[in-house]
Amino acid sequence: MDPIALDPPGQAEPLAQGQFVSFELAGEKFAVPMGPVQEIIRLPDVARLPLAPTALLGLANLRGRVLPLMSLRRLIGLQDLPHNDASRALVIHCGQALGFLVDKVCSVLHVEAGELQPATGIQSVVQTDCLTGLIRRPGDEGRDELLMVLDFDLLVQRAFTAIDRQAAVRSDTSAREVASRAASTEQAEGAQELRMVSFTVAGQEYALPIEDVQEIVQLPEDVTTLPQAPAHLRGVMSLRQRLLPLVDLRSLFHLGAATAQAHQRIVVVSLPGCGPVGLVTDTVKEVLSVPRHLTDHVPELLTRDRQLAEFDAICRLEDGRRLVSVLSSSRLIGLDAVRAAAAITQDPGSDAVAAADAPTAKETPLHDLPPSAVQDDLQLVIFRLGAEEFGVPIMAVQEIVRVPEQLTKVPRTPA
Repeated sequence: MDPIALDPPGQAEPLAQGQFVSFELAGEKFAVPMGPVQEIIRLPDVARLPLAPTALLGLANLRGRVLPLMSLRRLIGLQDLPHNDASRALVIHCGQALGFLVDKVCSVLHVEAGELQPATGIQSVVQTDCLTGLIRRPGDEGRDELLMVLDFDLLVQRAFTAIDRQAAVRSDTSAREVASRAASTEQAEGAQELRMVSFTVAGQEYALPIEDVQEIVQLPEDVTTLPQAPAHLRGVMSLRQRLLPLVDLRSLFHLGAATAQAHQRIVVVSLPGCGPVGLVTDTVKEVLSVPRHLTDHVPELLTRDRQLAEFDAICRLEDGRRLVSVLSSSRLIGLDAVRAAAAITQDPGSDAVAAADAPTAKETPLHDLPPSAVQDDLQLVIFRLGAEEFGVPIMAVQEIVRVPEQLTKVPRTPA
């Protein structure tokens, strides 16, 4: 990420001695005290989180740590600009490490006490109360150079004020969900690996624990749509003589519409208290076995947002170059959109009854079927050799991986 070497935060000189990092934003110059600045990096690859606050660009991997990356332009209400070679991210400790994307980093400078002034009567793209001071120092051609000292803690606090307010008024049900989540996490700590089904939506990779996935089916050519249904409800289909509501994850996550393609798959999950729901994905990739030490909890700042409650963890794969966001099906029901879709098949008077004759999709079981399903179904993983299809019991399958590009040959082995 091409970091600029800085003194570790614990060794930085105190603010009274006046070390600052200066940067540009929207044509104006700003500064931040050196103390909380951990490093300066190039713009990293970012894993986007759907339904996240506007200012959050996504999550990045910073040498094994999950780093939330914020847009400073969005934090202060400016429009984004295309990123270029000058774009940098300031990694600043604001209760936890956060990255802030700026237009350009200028330099690390030492400011004398006499050069610091109160930030009063300043007209800027930033509100005055978000400034802790003003640096006035001699510049070129006899003009004074002005740098505004930005209060990053206040900016973050304001951006997440609504989130804090929502967290303070959570219902008893939400509190029980949080307690259940903590208990599940404690039980899972003993497990050495997480087994998950990974899939993509709009180029971003997500996963669900394999025990939450009932099966994966192909998206049928014809899906019965429902009149006056919300955009995220793709429709309903018949699966094992039951109606299955289909939730389009692209629409649910506000990631734009996609045309139906042959590789689109439906991940069928059973949500507590409302039965199966089909999640329409762009592609299903593979079954992952991830060591627990390669997973991190979603950063605390983001878990305050109930819109992000459906995310359980972040997996760091391929030395952090591949970030996978892990969803929790038990908390997906907390989303109003998913709960409304699941309720459709529970309503006997629903228009979904007319979908009972919809085409049945080709099935690939991954877990036990609900009690109401056919009891003597055999759980199989289906694969193809030539023109023939074969199956093996799922309990005999440890994982499914891609064939590596290079294989080590063993001499005198059968052809």
